Amino acid sequence: LPLKALNFVPTKLTPAEDTGPLSVVSTFHETTSMLQRSPITLEACVRSTKGPLIIVGDAGQGKTAALELLAITYSRRVVEGVGEEVPILVKLGRYDQQKRDLLSLITMSLRARGMQLERHQVEHLLGNASAPLLFMLDGLDEVRTSGRLGIKQDIESLLLSYPSHRAIITCRTADYDDFGLQLEGKERWELCRLEEQDVLRFLIDYYWTVEGTSHKGRRLFEQLREQCLLNFAQIPLHLGLIIGLAQQRETLPKNKGQLYQQFIEMVLRLEVAKGKAPPDWAQIERFLAQLAFVMREGETPLMSRRAARQAVGHYWQELWESGACSLRLDHVLDRTWNNRLMVKTDGEVGFRHSVLQ
Repeated sequence: LPLKALNFVPTKLTPAEDTGPLSVVSTFHETTSMLQRSPITLEACVRSTKGPLIIVGDAGQGKTAALELLAITYSRRVVEGVGEEVPILVKLGRYDQQKRDLLSLITMSLRARGMQLERHQVEHLLGNASAPLLFMLDGLDEVRTSGRLGIKQDIESLLLSYPSHRAIITCRTADYDDFGLQLEGKERWELCRLEEQDVLRFLIDYYWTVEGTSHKGRRLFEQLREQCLLNFAQIPLHLGLIIGLAQQRETLPKNKGQLYQQFIEMVLRLEVAKGKAPPDWAQIERFLAQLAFVMREGETPLMSRRAARQAVGHYWQELWESGACSLRLDHVLDRTWNNRLMVKTDGEVGFRHSVLQ
């Protein structure tokens, strides 16, 4: 898509109540006043905020895209000589809880973008108060459970040690309170969903760019409205999935459950086309569905092989005894541990995205 697609990245924020002990909100009247403020752009929020900025939102809502767009904006200003803060985009999902070293992750992030800097050089940059940096720490919720205390302490230490620099931290709304970040003067804002008109304009622009016509975009928008799926489409990731399905079907599913199911079927068909899917996908999909349910009930994003076996064992034994499945549990586990729906991390497995789960 052309760069004008960036116009559809969600960048509007609304204040979110933060009850942390070091929050800038300290009284009921301040909280009420803040929550009544109208949405503002991410860029305006960054300009008006002096302390750490926390941005929360649901899965797939566009937190990463908004932060990347902001990084582009700030980088251009620095290059053009009209900006001071240099953005450093860091993916917190790559944080190593064993090494407990956020500075090394920052160094790796810079090196990945072509800046061949050593750790001591990065420390020198951080120590230069006359050249302010803007840390963009993306995906706090993507840090494994065992590393959450470590990343909390590392972020707090980083901003306490280098007060001349600022930070923006993104996190899923449901996970943010688990970290208990103690940051002086932090402000917490929530990313807004796309407006209905944003969805319509994006669909028109997308189909005009890809197929040279806006008619399909308008028709798809009307289908979403008629089938009460428009609210679902206001999350960018969901909108992308809908477009993918619409390109393969004449009509959309009747509800969100069917929409998820068809998306999974689309992923599995891609696997079959590539020759990577085993012939017993139906049973594996059934196992994944039960595993996803157990993980959602337990509110855990990752699970060890042993825990997965225990969680689904009783359910699978009943299927086996009734003749509803032909695969042993260990066989299903082997197949499950190697497919595009799952991601493995140090002996644990999780779904690649909550939409898949």
